[in-house]
Formats: sequence, C-alpha cells, structure tokens
Amino acid sequence: MLLAEHCPATSGNVRTETVLALAREVPDFYLPFASIDPNTDPQPARLLRRYLDEGPVRGLKLYPSYQFVYPNDRRLYPVYEVCAEAGIPVLLHIGSSVIPGTRLKYCDPIHLDDVAVDFPELTIVMAHGGRGLWYDTCALLARQHPNVYIDVAGLVPGRLLEFFPDLPRLADKFVFGSDWPAMPKSVAHNARAIAELGLSPEATAKILYDNAARILRLAPTDPPAGPTAGPQGR
Repeated sequence: MLLAEHCPATSGNVRTETVLALAREVPDFYLPFASIDPNTDPQPARLLRRYLDEGPVRGLKLYPSYQFVYPNDRRLYPVYEVCAEAGIPVLLHIGSSVIPGTRLKYCDPIHLDDVAVDFPELTIVMAHGGRGLWYDTCALLARQHPNVYIDVAGLVPGRLLEFFPDLPRLADKFVFGSDWPAMPKSVAHNARAIAELGLSPEATAKILYDNAARILRLAPTDPPAGPTAGPQGR
C-alpha cells in the first residue's frame, strides 16, 4: 500500500495526486490510499469522489492527531459515506507519535465507536493498534464491531502477544503493516517475527496477508508452511 499524507499542519503534505501518479507509472504494483484533511479541504467528500474517479484508490488514510480532528467529527461523515459506497476501507492513525505538534487526544480509539455504529458497512482499520496507550481499547473495539480491525504497523512484532493477549482468538481482526520508512528494521524481519510468535499457520496467514486481502479485495493465499515462513504476496 502506498499512503498519501495530507497533514499540512504537522507531519507532511504528500497529496493524493502524487500517490496516484506514481501508482500509474507502475500498474498493478502499488495499492494507493488517498488522504484528505477536513480542516483545509473545503469539500473533502467531493474531493475523495474525484480521487476515486481518477483511480485506482484502494482506501483512505486519516491522521487524527496530525490533522487535529476527532474520528467522529461530523464533518467526516460525508467522507465515510463515500468510502462505504465505494467499498474501500478507512485507515486511521490511532496511537502515540513523536511528530512535533501532534495532539494525541484526537486519536483516542473510543471515538471510533460512534463511527463503527453509524457506519456498519464501513471497514475501519486502526493503524498502530493504539500504540502506547490504548491497546485494550482497540482490542475491545475489534471484538465489539465486525467492521473494525487492528493494523500492527509501528509495533514491535515480537511483543504483539504482550500488547494483545487475545491475539490468537482475534486473528481474524489483525492486519500486517510495515510502517515503512519509519520502521527500524526490514519488512521481512517484522514479518518473520510475527511468523515466529507461535500462532497457528492459519492465524499467521490471516495476519500477514489474508485479512488485508479480504479488506482490499485481493486474492487469498495458502497458509505459511511453518513458523519461520515469511509473508505471502506482500
């Protein structure tokens, strides 16, 4: 996945147009995600529709703590409606950050409870799984709502069972993410670390590929052959 990041007040400003242009240069390789900012885009829902028309947008990334907007802000509801209609997921930064100027209050996952209830057909993915503060809340929301998932990008993969003790039972609700280029080690290292957690081959396959494939409407894969197998198709 290739993520746009429209956060002019804090972390950066890589617009969706740039991501879509790069995706067109390498067809069938990148899965581009759009990004809108309700504070600076006058009509964010209309803008997202335009991006979808230009395509191929596979999801939307929001950055609550960088964009200073709560996930249940009513200005975002028309945007969620567009995502639900298009069948694309919303990926939100949910967790701590060292980016200067970030305001953590905006990414408290409890605000996603409203969104999950009001948009039951919308796929919601909590990037970073509530890193540092909200692991339990993210796990609760994933259990509570069929449309809510946890992305483990930016977490130490070898400690996932410490952060999420119910991970084996919630394997259907977790997706792998690299957090590249902010990650301290390689994508392959992180994938191997997850494969070595001692989970079943089926659970490992779900986390490393199959759950994301379902969310993104990609082809499924076979389970890894053993505990040291890497990701398939990522």
